[in-house]
Amino acid sequence: MRKRNYILNRIIIVLLLIFMSFFAIKIKAGERTLVINGNTITLKDGTVCKIGTTYNLKGQEFRGCWASPLTGDIGAFSSPEGYKAQIIDILETMERFNLNALLLHVRIKNDACYKSEMNAWSSYYNTNPSWDSLPWVIEECHRRGIEFHAWMNPYRVSTGTTSNVEALASTFPKNNPASNPKNLLVCSSSVILDPGIPEVRSFLVSTCMELARNYDIDAIHFDDYFYAAGCDDSETYRKYNTSGLSLDNFRREQVNMFIRDLSKALRLYNKESGRRVQLGISPTGVYANGSGSVSFDSNGNVSSSGSRTGGYAHYGSPLYADTLKWINNEWIDYILPQTYHGITNSAVPYCEITTWWNKVMARTNVNLYCAMGLYMAGGSGSASWGYNEEEAYMQAMYVNGLENASGMCIYQFTSIKGLTEKKMKGIWNTPVIVPEIKTMDQIEIGDVSSLDITRTEFGNILKFPVNDDAKFYVIYRSTGELKFSPDEVIDVIGDVSVDGVINYPDKYDYEDGKIIRYGVRCLSRSNTLSKGISKDTNIDKTDDKAIIPHIGNLKASDNTIEGEEILLTWDTLHYQFGSHMQYEVTYTYDELEKEYSSNVGFFKSSRSSKIKILPGYNKLNISVKAYNELGERIEKLSLDIFRSLGKISNFGPLEKVYTNKEIEFSFNSVKDNDSDFNYALEYSFDSVTWNELSRIKGTNAFNEKIKGTIEETNPIVYYRIKAWNNDLYSYSNVESFQTKDYLGDFNSTFINGERYNKDNLYIFNEGDILEIKIKKIDNDASYGMYYSSDGKNFIKLSIYDNRYQIIEDGSYLTYKININYRECLLLLKLSSLYKSMETEMDTMKIYCLIDYLYSEDILKYFHLLNDNTINEMNLFN
Repeated sequence: MRKRNYILNRIIIVLLLIFMSFFAIKIKAGERTLVINGNTITLKDGTVCKIGTTYNLKGQEFRGCWASPLTGDIGAFSSPEGYKAQIIDILETMERFNLNALLLHVRIKNDACYKSEMNAWSSYYNTNPSWDSLPWVIEECHRRGIEFHAWMNPYRVSTGTTSNVEALASTFPKNNPASNPKNLLVCSSSVILDPGIPEVRSFLVSTCMELARNYDIDAIHFDDYFYAAGCDDSETYRKYNTSGLSLDNFRREQVNMFIRDLSKALRLYNKESGRRVQLGISPTGVYANGSGSVSFDSNGNVSSSGSRTGGYAHYGSPLYADTLKWINNEWIDYILPQTYHGITNSAVPYCEITTWWNKVMARTNVNLYCAMGLYMAGGSGSASWGYNEEEAYMQAMYVNGLENASGMCIYQFTSIKGLTEKKMKGIWNTPVIVPEIKTMDQIEIGDVSSLDITRTEFGNILKFPVNDDAKFYVIYRSTGELKFSPDEVIDVIGDVSVDGVINYPDKYDYEDGKIIRYGVRCLSRSNTLSKGISKDTNIDKTDDKAIIPHIGNLKASDNTIEGEEILLTWDTLHYQFGSHMQYEVTYTYDELEKEYSSNVGFFKSSRSSKIKILPGYNKLNISVKAYNELGERIEKLSLDIFRSLGKISNFGPLEKVYTNKEIEFSFNSVKDNDSDFNYALEYSFDSVTWNELSRIKGTNAFNEKIKGTIEETNPIVYYRIKAWNNDLYSYSNVESFQTKDYLGDFNSTFINGERYNKDNLYIFNEGDILEIKIKKIDNDASYGMYYSSDGKNFIKLSIYDNRYQIIEDGSYLTYKININYRECLLLLKLSSLYKSMETEMDTMKIYCLIDYLYSEDILKYFHLLNDNTINEMNLFN
């Protein structure tokens, strides 16, 4: 009872302390309590901030959102179709709220969510993908008039700390500086590339430039991760601090040099290529905590001790990011401080911090965008984010009234779907054009050469040829005189042309006989607008339809043999106008008019349809129609039909399938006497397009064997056998395997001191100790021993089993197993796994002599021998 009372007293004391600390925080926060009264916000010290009541629709305005696989905005890649569906969902959500910039996380932890020669594939995307999605993602953004900003963490290697930096370094490729432990800083809660090492800075510049050169991105974007807390860079400081700087100034200078060098490289590339790839930074919301005063020298350079705040700042420890220097030198093209704070946040009031940034940006060409921490909205949010239902609306209205702020960006994407405020939708109800890049030379371009308007039953169709110099096209509409004003913008689109002509359907409903005026302006790569071209609508309606884009990648599997079922696939048509596309498949044989139809379904990265080939015909003619209420597109395919040799049976591998390793397959020949027949082992990544690995001539054998090696990596590989003689063909069933790269052979394996030979007979008595010693293929790989008695079901031996022991000695592993199972035959399999590579040893057979055999043991023994013999013959694959 005494112990129980003691525990109860401790709980009460802890609860009281929590309550008192909470009360103390509230009292402290009350020192700068903010009051919201309508559209007026008053601090306790009397400072008044007013929020406008009318949204000023600016000519060009940034409306962006961050999306990251790290925070669950988008899942990892498993198939092109699945990944495309996620991206389309993001883009369609952005379109509903008229957002115009996607900041997508592509470098998370010294990796790449795109194909890179310098960085390994990110596990947040897929470490062994079959498809680089980034070109498609960028194209889909641009089709919708949305800029793509490649969000990268330059320095971060790991979000957790480590006591074995050598092991962490060994996981990176040799051409990556993270592979050298001396280039890594182990910090309190992370590991980063050391910003003070020249090799690191050079690598990061090259990484960014590789991305800019290989992909049509609109910007390189960094968030607030530079130096990190708890780093010991004393060795770097001693080696590279040749100017005698203090540690704080030394660290700031290392980051400065990286930003300056990257800026120079980007500006030079832009000049040479004619592109305008921006460099944008999103630091923490607070530069430094100071008096709030801002001053400018005779050259217009800004200086300030910081904002009148008490928040986490980036100028000093631990980040060391001198953003005002980057602004003064115009090394960056926009700054997007993470002003996630609530309006009534006592330490960093939203209106105060954004006002300070507005003052700072008064005399620079660098664009200022303000962040919105929409993820904090709701009961758990910070300050007024937790209770003010109009917080997002009030923040957007306040930023809209700042003279030097050119837009906002929302963190994070998943929070946007909850943005249901009527007021918020009311002010962002019009598409807007991304801001002009003022830090670079403007690119002046001409208009489209012509504009035609056709009036139809569902609305108007604008038709105009593409302008090769245009980045985007801005569509205007007016019922009176067209002035090309912001409130006349109805859409911003990219190149959605078909055969060089853009068809834009506008489902605008108006009275018969009324004239509507449309206009089109081109936006250059510097986001500079052309003068514009306009035209009035016709009075009479036509029955014209919009021109739907071509159906991409329409193809059929090549097993067009009588009796076979072929697979027809095509890329899903992500047409951004009207409702989602529907599909219809019809087909005929030879020149006959009788028409058949087929159901349409999903298949990996495309739509699909299966068609059974009827006998007696020579040609199969296929039509695929994609359509919605705006129009339709029909694509056709004609295939030859071949006669059949008969089915190839019992096809399958004789060992585990790996890439970069020769694999042997077996199959039954199509006829008893087939020496004139050719056989080919083929592989595919989609079961539609096939590639030949090897071929053999028939040998009259019932059980043929063929070998092949795949050098390309892909998560799933399909295999089949093709047989042919003149114009007769046959195919086996298709086998699919999840494959990994081959890690290597277990070359040094010993059983009780003798080198293992799979052809030897290994017999042990009950009570003996079986010792299997192996040399590791790779010290960083993981290893496992599996056992089975039937050759089918394998169970991993556990270190918690007292009959099993594992001893690690440098590069060797020894497995000790007590032969005391009531098993006559023990089958063992050793496997090793490292990253995307794997090895599995051939099954080892260990025969066990049991001291006492009962009748059921004898029967079991013969069953085991019989079952395993049949399995090894590969007759019933």
